[in-house]
Amino acid sequence: MLTKDRRHPPGSRARLAQISHHFLSESSVAPEPEYRPSFMPVLLDDVSQVWIVHSIAKALTTRQRPSIVVYVEREMQQAARDSLAHIDRRGLVVPLTRDSDWNDQEAAQLRLLKAMSTHSSQHRFCLIPVSDLQTPVLEIFNRMLMPVKPSLDALRSAYIRIKRLSRHDAPTIGVTIVDCEREEDARIYFEKLAVAGLRFLGQRLLYCGYLRVHKQPDEGSETVVHGIEGIAPELRNVTNHILNNQLYVPLTTPGDRS
Repeated sequence: MLTKDRRHPPGSRARLAQISHHFLSESSVAPEPEYRPSFMPVLLDDVSQVWIVHSIAKALTTRQRPSIVVYVEREMQQAARDSLAHIDRRGLVVPLTRDSDWNDQEAAQLRLLKAMSTHSSQHRFCLIPVSDLQTPVLEIFNRMLMPVKPSLDALRSAYIRIKRLSRHDAPTIGVTIVDCEREEDARIYFEKLAVAGLRFLGQRLLYCGYLRVHKQPDEGSETVVHGIEGIAPELRNVTNHILNNQLYVPLTTPGDRS
């Protein structure tokens, strides 16, 4: 029971300080929300393009969509390790590190993804870089992002990948033109690929912006901040397309549907 303190009138600053422990919480920091993350495979033409996935994940996180990069391929994992000097280490998951994990890739990948989707976390999206069309992850998800370079050889390579992906149920594929300097050029290359995909494969492609030529930062150089959120305009545009087209899906397996 609180007793009156006649030395300080009710409502005085000194009196409020005396009794503040009765109504003030010890912590003024709001807890971070927890999510059941959704997944987005990013089908790369080469493991060296891993920077694309990290750039997108970092941009989404900056835009209040906490994201993480999950590695399920041995080669992609090694490429990330080789590039760690130039990649933000936060938000990086390298789960398959034991040799025994690679004996049954499909089972190991599914265990990893189910564990991440079952338990709530602070991450909203899990980005999965993939370079091998035989990677089991591509059998699980029907939405993905495909970066494509602005060249005729790259378009032919992308067309072959789309053809193999479209043999069964047509997936939802977003295309980002990378290593490009102008929006107009990106649109031209995308339209060439989109017309061929729709005409010969019946596969509709979604335009998801472009990214400029990637340059490794020089040692000791300062990071250039773009825009009010620290995101380059073209990268913000790419993430807008990803969010608007919902290129991410929760994990569902036959066991989840029953």
